[in-house]
Amino acid sequence: MPLAVLVAARVALTMLALSPTASAQAGPDASALPSEEAPQADLPRLPSVIESITAPYPPEALAQGLEASVLLELTLDAEGSVTEARVVEPAGGDFDEAARLALLAFRFSPALDAAGRPAAATLQYRYNFELDTLPILGLEGRLRAAGSRDGLPGLRVVATGPEGASRVAETDAEGAFQLYDLAEGSWLLDAAGAGYDAEQLRIDIEAGQVGQVTLWMTASRPWEQRRANEELVIEGDRLNPEVTQRALRADEIRRQPGSAGDIVRAIQSLPGMARSPFNAGQLLVRGTGPDDSGFYLGGSPIPLVFHFGGLATVINGDSLSEVVFLPGNYGVRYGRTLGGVIDLRTDPELPQRSGGYAAIDLFQSTLFVEQKIKDKTAVTVSGRRSYIDAVLAPLVNQESSVDIQLPRYTDVQARLLHRGEDQQEIDLLLLVSDDRFRIDGEDDDGEDLDSTILLAFQKAWLRWRRPIGSGWLTENTVMVGPERKELNFLDEESAYDHSFTASLRSEFTRPVPTDGNIGWRVGFDGSLSSRRFSTNLEDLAGYSSFADPEDGDARVFSPGLYLEQTQRAGRLEGVPGLRLDAMLLRDRDEDTDYTALAADPRLALRYGLTPATTLTGTLGRYSQFPQPRELLLGSNGNPDLRPEWALASSLGVKHAFSSRVQAEATAYLSQIYDLIVGREDRFEFRLGPLATGPVDDGAYANDGTGSIRGVETLVRYDDGRTLAWAGLTLSRSTRQKRDLDSTLFEYDQPLVATVVASRILPHAWQLGLRLRYGSGNPYHPVANRVYELEERVWVPLFTEETRRIAPWWSLDLRVDKDFVFRRWTLTTYLDLMNATNHKNQEMVNWNADYSAEVPVYGLPIIPAFGLRGSW
Repeated sequence: MPLAVLVAARVALTMLALSPTASAQAGPDASALPSEEAPQADLPRLPSVIESITAPYPPEALAQGLEASVLLELTLDAEGSVTEARVVEPAGGDFDEAARLALLAFRFSPALDAAGRPAAATLQYRYNFELDTLPILGLEGRLRAAGSRDGLPGLRVVATGPEGASRVAETDAEGAFQLYDLAEGSWLLDAAGAGYDAEQLRIDIEAGQVGQVTLWMTASRPWEQRRANEELVIEGDRLNPEVTQRALRADEIRRQPGSAGDIVRAIQSLPGMARSPFNAGQLLVRGTGPDDSGFYLGGSPIPLVFHFGGLATVINGDSLSEVVFLPGNYGVRYGRTLGGVIDLRTDPELPQRSGGYAAIDLFQSTLFVEQKIKDKTAVTVSGRRSYIDAVLAPLVNQESSVDIQLPRYTDVQARLLHRGEDQQEIDLLLLVSDDRFRIDGEDDDGEDLDSTILLAFQKAWLRWRRPIGSGWLTENTVMVGPERKELNFLDEESAYDHSFTASLRSEFTRPVPTDGNIGWRVGFDGSLSSRRFSTNLEDLAGYSSFADPEDGDARVFSPGLYLEQTQRAGRLEGVPGLRLDAMLLRDRDEDTDYTALAADPRLALRYGLTPATTLTGTLGRYSQFPQPRELLLGSNGNPDLRPEWALASSLGVKHAFSSRVQAEATAYLSQIYDLIVGREDRFEFRLGPLATGPVDDGAYANDGTGSIRGVETLVRYDDGRTLAWAGLTLSRSTRQKRDLDSTLFEYDQPLVATVVASRILPHAWQLGLRLRYGSGNPYHPVANRVYELEERVWVPLFTEETRRIAPWWSLDLRVDKDFVFRRWTLTTYLDLMNATNHKNQEMVNWNADYSAEVPVYGLPIIPAFGLRGSW
């Protein structure tokens, strides 16, 4: 057999039953057909084949010399396309599926009814696989996406040859196609697909030779492409979804105005998220503070999710498959926090091919390289370096004797992903993050202000995941590495917080099976850390009123167990769970121990009111343990502190008006108890500005409470080309400390509204906007001031009442353009942040003697231009 003979089938199409008048042996009578198809007995013109493709001959059957015949029932629409192919008489083996897939690609001339109008029809066809008539392969090729080189599945290739002869093929999952029985001569190839520009190529076919060809397809109308949308940001857990779930596609995130393409900055526009001053990277979730939310990488806690200043996430987003954002009322998988959860999850899928990109914009440069090693292993290396310090320094240092070098960050990641036998997956990630901030100069009195800040960590993270039978899956993650926070002032005063942490999570899950109603999740997560910190900033106290020096050396073990069950009964689903946490601290300076326990039961309910409407409800307890410095005697701590805890509940409704329009609303209530108060004059490493107002410098105590209530709404429209969504959050967050009256929380924002819209245009253009409006943060005005002769400084006396900073609003605009070449793509974008140059007040400061307020404004318009070349 010559090499040009391909393992394939010759199509023998035999029409068996075109009308009820056909013989019984030819097919079913009219009564056996669906009622809407019975009128085809009156069809004066029946369908006929106008395009067909050849199915591949099953290799094992060919090796054994087997032939077969498969009878199928085809459902045709009024245009003659095959909408369904059902096997009526199977042949067994791989014959049935090969025949079914081939016939789905056939095209027929439409049937006509008595009035001459195109009509639907149901036919039976027999597909024969015969060894003595194997077709000869004449041409094989591949359709690739220009710029990415990815194979394009499901596209049609038509070849037109001498004397009008025609052959048709459809690309497989890798974009490959084959054409058979091509006569010698010139043939015109025509490739087309939804969303792609048609490509034509003329090729000469010679007898006894197999042609090779590659066609490069340009996606000029991506909204028409028939591929599933990639999801990157998901509120909820894929194995066992949380009650509140919202999803954004990857292209929505990377090209969202104002986000600079950063995956985590994009979620700051979602309902439930308040705006942090200066967009500094603090995550303020449902009326809680920045220290009340947890950050994770694949279930393992990480110290930071943002670089200093909130400009970028600490890990390159192209290594991630999704970002899980849980604004509250989440299940027992996460604990030890009163606020929200952000979990960065790496992409578990191996890349289709090796590739990468290099990018440069106003803030940073990035290099990302992904190398596929055979079929089961891939290696990824990524690095970023910012230069925002050089770009924005002229704006920050205008008319100032102080030279402020804005944060400069660097991060590097190296990743190994391997898929072994039995669906095992091993994922190893090495992560380095380094942020530095510097101030040089003097104040108005000639005092030096030279200082530097360092925030850095290095982590090694390993995940091992595999199925273990009976529907169960086990996932185990380990993360180890040091963390450093340092402040140096005048080369004499300093503060540091050094730690080394090892964390472990081992989880077993069994989702609810399709034929059952019970699912399970059981797991352990814990961490062991060694932590040393010191604060000695007495000379800085004149500027920021920091407390006396602190020192501490502790070892902390924090184990946790959780169990969760999913129960389904008709349209009702219940998810009860219990989480048990402990904190065991050893004060190595004082040789004392601290132990605390917490038990958090939680319940989530979902009820499918209609196929388009779902009602949800949650009730649960959430605990948060004290920080080591709040417990250690060397830092004036209180070893008798108890964990803070909250009782949180929510009610929600989700409704799909259509496949394009969805809406949801969630009301939530959280009451916080045993809130730790005191020592507000201490120094803290934090991303945002210092709080202003009355300072509680008393001893640490569980003498505080809090109340948070609010409503979140989200309306979303998405037709594949135009995306628009509007989110609204109405909330109120208050705190009561000791025996004082209740006051507004320092980050309380009663109204936050966001509108995001984008439009994909022809020729690889995209336009987008984001409009945000929100209430300003509350602050305490200065009622009086006192001059301290010994320290020679003015000391403010704040009122207990609060005022509110003026509301803020911002309009961000973005335009993207892709220039697609054969083997690479150049992407350009312009992101206008604060496009109207509106002066938003971020905080209130005062002059030297506190006699007048001095508003502090945010950044002006920033035209961020970027380039990205991907291959």
